[in-house]
Amino acid sequence: MCFPCALGAHSPSDGAASCTACPVGTFAASAGASVCTACPAGGYCATAGASSAAMTFEQCDAGFYNPLLGQS
Repeated sequence: MCFPCALGAHSPSDGAASCTACPVGTFAASAGASVCTACPAGGYCATAGASSAAMTFEQCDAGFYNPLLGQS
């Protein structure tokens, strides 16, 4: 029997024996993820293993910007 990865973790390849926490700059909002989702532009995500963007996303302050996805 195989088990789904928990929220905030992923398993990118077949035959994995365990799941890996999503790295900083990403999150996994659903169980059983094979990839992590990049955090949105306009800020950065500094926490590994996040299960939602809201859990880790830090918005840029006024006068600053970040046009790139998946930043940490």
